[in-house]
Amino acid sequence: MFKGWIGQVRIKQQHLSSLTLSNVMERWKAKASTSRDLQDMAERWSRRRTLRQFWKEWFFHTCSVKTVQYYQIKLKQRTLGQWLFRFRRSQKMRHHAIYMWRRKISILAWSRWRANVQAIEAQVENVDRRWRYQVMSASLQTWRRNQQLSLRGCLLGDQVNNRLIVHAWKKWRDTTYANINSG
Repeated sequence: MFKGWIGQVRIKQQHLSSLTLSNVMERWKAKASTSRDLQDMAERWSRRRTLRQFWKEWFFHTCSVKTVQYYQIKLKQRTLGQWLFRFRRSQKMRHHAIYMWRRKISILAWSRWRANVQAIEAQVENVDRRWRYQVMSASLQTWRRNQQLSLRGCLLGDQVNNRLIVHAWKKWRDTTYANINSG
């Protein structure tokens, strides 16, 4: 009996040992499975984290490169815009300077022309006055000469008339006396 009982105790112990071992194995399997799951999860998380980190680095690197390129493009555009603005402003200023220069020259030419015209008008008035004076003087001299000639002519005419009258009177008298005497 004792041997039977020891056999049963051994069987129970083996059974308990086997249950304990089975429990330990189950726990170990559960822990291993949990640790594998955790390790898989950690790996997946690590991959995601690495992927995210890589993506972030790529994104920020790309963004920084693009930002630098964008900044350079904007800087070039701003520089080109400033150059274009300054170029247009210098053209406007040059056109305005040419306009002001032409205006100044035209005003100067106009004032010189007006001064010359006034000088010419003054000279024309002087010449006209002198011409009138000379014409009037010449007319007056001509009139005086004509008056003198006319007086002389009248005197000469009177003398001629008087001679003619005297001659005609003498002839009439001579003719009349000759007719009377012959008659």
